[in-house]
Amino acid sequence: MPMGDWQFWLVTAIAVLAAALVARAALPPRFLPRFLRRRKGTRAPLTVGGKPVGGERR
Repeated sequence: MPMGDWQFWLVTAIAVLAAALVARAALPPRFLPRFLRRRKGTRAPLTVGGKPVGGERR
């Protein structure tokens, strides 16, 4: 292996990044390390004309 070659390290870094993205898309969150998990979004209330729609207010 060409450990002193900068192209080797560049391609290795790209391959590790690609593998992390594939793992994030393919595996369920419980099998992923914390830094690869997707964050849950916040819920926004449904409004029409600035007034909440539906009977519930959160």
